[in-house]
Amino acid sequence: MLELVDVYFQEKKNKPLPKIINGYDLMCRFGLKSSPLIGDILKVVSEEQALGRISTKTESYKLARKIIAK
Repeated sequence: MLELVDVYFQEKKNKPLPKIINGYDLMCRFGLKSSPLIGDILKVVSEEQALGRISTKTESYKLARKIIAK
């Protein structure tokens, strides 16, 4: 039987991380128009955040800039 504390920490792991940036942020910052590129960038940012490689807007923008440059 799981204790309440164990259940709390299991649920905490399952909650999605808060978004660091959104599509509107990208469009304003980089002058982009709505396109699949926005979704691609957000997906990579989300994955990198989940892996613990980025945690700030500045880091997210640097990553986005690299993706846009490709």
